Amino acid sequence: MRHRNPYRKIETNELVSLSIFSLKARGCLVLGNYNLLQWQQSYTGEQVKMVISTHFKAGHYWMLFSQGAAGIAVEHRVKLETTNCHFGGVRFWFQCPNYPNQLYCGRRGGVLYMRGDVLSCRKCLDLTYHSQTFNHRFWFYPKVYRVILGRKAKDLLRQIKRFTYAGKPTRKLRMVLAIQEKVLS
Repeated sequence: MRHRNPYRKIETNELVSLSIFSLKARGCLVLGNYNLLQWQQSYTGEQVKMVISTHFKAGHYWMLFSQGAAGIAVEHRVKLETTNCHFGGVRFWFQCPNYPNQLYCGRRGGVLYMRGDVLSCRKCLDLTYHSQTFNHRFWFYPKVYRVILGRKAKDLLRQIKRFTYAGKPTRKLRMVLAIQEKVLS
């Protein structure tokens, strides 16, 4: 089993996620439909089965998520918010149903995450994206370094007046060739 630093934040890819965009693609946002979804969480391999129903009540769209794990039925009621698109149509969003610190979150988002029996947004669960956990400076550095070396090789090539001496390449030409080899590797 992988050792996990207790002070490290949990990443979003470690939890089961529910995306409004994938639900719409599967036709789960049609009013009055009951859909059975089953998927496997990629990080832990956990199997999730959920019955999803969408209804319109009190002027708002609502989704009911029913999940049965280990014989215990858990229901989550999530309010859906809509925004108008530029070229017509409507875009759906989840409203976070969580109450952190006895205050209603209600944050609008496209993805909700499940941690235990809690279905909530990324901010309420204090999650981080994987891309936030590594240093971008060193990821970008090799690409910039190659560009700088390429420019240096061009400048040296312009300065060369003589490419060979006594049938052998000059020191500057050998430097240019070594730099070009680094750039291409």
